[in-house]
Amino acid sequence: MTILDRYILREFVKGFLLILAVFSGILLLKEILRSLTSILVDNPEAYQVVLYFINKLPGEVLEIVPVTAVLAMMFAVGSMAKRKEVLAIHASGVSYIRVARPLALATAGIALTVFVCNEVVIPRCEARARYIKKVKIDGRDESFVTQNRNITTKGMGNRFYDMKSFDGERKVMERPTITDHSEDGRTIVQRIDAAYAELVARDNEDATSAALPAKGNGSKGATTGSYWRFYDMTRRRMDEEGNMRYEFFPVHEMLLEENLDRFLATNKRPNEMNFNELRTFLRIQRRNLRGTGFLRIRTNMHEKIAFPVSVFLLGMIGYTFAVRASIRSLVMEFGLALTSVVGYYVLLAIGGKAGGAGIVPPLLGAWLANVVFGALTVWRFRALERVPRG
Repeated sequence: MTILDRYILREFVKGFLLILAVFSGILLLKEILRSLTSILVDNPEAYQVVLYFINKLPGEVLEIVPVTAVLAMMFAVGSMAKRKEVLAIHASGVSYIRVARPLALATAGIALTVFVCNEVVIPRCEARARYIKKVKIDGRDESFVTQNRNITTKGMGNRFYDMKSFDGERKVMERPTITDHSEDGRTIVQRIDAAYAELVARDNEDATSAALPAKGNGSKGATTGSYWRFYDMTRRRMDEEGNMRYEFFPVHEMLLEENLDRFLATNKRPNEMNFNELRTFLRIQRRNLRGTGFLRIRTNMHEKIAFPVSVFLLGMIGYTFAVRASIRSLVMEFGLALTSVVGYYVLLAIGGKAGGAGIVPPLLGAWLANVVFGALTVWRFRALERVPRG
């Protein structure tokens, strides 16, 4: 990395961190003003309130990272351009595109960080914040968060699950009933009833039974590293002659769908799932979720990938405005950059609504803003070298 690259990068990083810190303080203050009065009604412990705001803040901060990248670009590169530094660099034979190289690497690194946080940090923080709010502050029973009651849900293939409750913390089904239907859905070929069942981690070959041996049961996606142990289990199975056979097992073990425990606890919200969890949830619930519910969650899944890309695109568009500040006024370029940001978020909202409503495919709805602004970024960079040098 050259001295020039380090100088440009240092100016951008300083501006980015400073603006992000200011925005974080504003968002924290907004959240405190919005929620503190209702929280203090229950007289919670002070450290629980602090933990709640600490876990709630990252998700909101992540939403404004694209705006922060644009503003940092305007303050760093725009100030350099206003002082004629960018013009001097260009006059020495360095192209505007070459000047953008360290900034492109920086914004790409920020975009990657946003993606990792969106996959690892944010889901845990959101789930933790909701747990603290409901259990530690509002004083509700812990089962309100960890348990889901009266479950009736579609599994993979032609399998259906019914149970009195599922404890997501202990991973225990209470009074589960599992039915496997024929391929045409008219006949029950197998039914399992048990007092309860628990998820136990163990190697696949140690389980005493493979996945449910019924046609169309969707056992292809069975978990390879864990199994379910059923207690006081009764199995009714249709034989080839059409007769129902009964079997009773005090303890019986079998494999079921992959990550089934995550989605029996359906009180887990989309913002508390990462991309893979949402994809698995949609695969299991494909026929159970209908219409806009399925499309909305699928659009949210694609936005998990599309949103980090926006950091790079908006940052680069901000750069194309910033380098022109020596030709036009910095205020005008600043206004155009902010107009682009507003336009991006408008398109993002329109695409999300259109994808969730089925007007366009969810993938297109999630990526609509990125497609438009990706083309705009390419056009802006191709026009950079044609900027007058006066």
